Amino acid sequence: MATATAHKTDERRSPAAIINLAEVAARSLPCPDMSLDLSRTALVLVDPQKGFLDPEGSLWPAVKNGVRGNNVIEHLEWLLDTACSTGMLRIVCPHHHDHRQTEAVGVGRVAAWANSLPDRTMEHIAKDGDILPCLTPYLEDDNAVVTGTHRLCGLANRELMQELRARNLTQVILAGMCANLCLEGHLRDLVENGFSVAIVSDATAGIAIDGVDARNHNMHSFRLLANAIWDTRETILRMYGKNV
Repeated sequence: MATATAHKTDERRSPAAIINLAEVAARSLPCPDMSLDLSRTALVLVDPQKGFLDPEGSLWPAVKNGVRGNNVIEHLEWLLDTACSTGMLRIVCPHHHDHRQTEAVGVGRVAAWANSLPDRTMEHIAKDGDILPCLTPYLEDDNAVVTGTHRLCGLANRELMQELRARNLTQVILAGMCANLCLEGHLRDLVENGFSVAIVSDATAGIAIDGVDARNHNMHSFRLLANAIWDTRETILRMYGKNV
């Protein structure tokens, strides 16, 4: 009897059980939403770089299932194309990849894992920092801004705030990498600074932790923090001013 009770307790404490409980709790929350004021909205992409989105990138093995499963690259391209068509400001907030530094900047398991990669050379790190080539054509006009780089999770990205405030923008459509690091960091910082934020749920992916696919795991945090969560299709319709 005691053994059976202990077994049930262990099942409740397993990672899968904890995630299931989190999903139940998230479903009990009201679904957030907001109305876009297109004249005061910017599209912000976090870390759309080779290090995360290219099969040769340092972090690709940890995010590839989520990137492929959510079709992230194509969705980022669709969002940028729509922003160009509608005249919406596009801001890219890139991650810091220093070609002079062969150790990952950061703390914890991600930096330790990246530092253990055998091909982490200066040339490889330099390529990690490049914006994905298929996205660069959408960033070449005067209505696109690439901010300075952030090193950890992007908290206190003052340049992003300055770019938004200089144009009197109050709403942000947020997408990019990684859902459980820099994207959430930017979300928290934007909300703390009074901006309304819509997360594009299938234009991001997270780093897998202990074998658990994290591409949707951060939706729980996003539902607590974001003003709205839309998929790419709904986001594009709203960017065109359509009622959804």
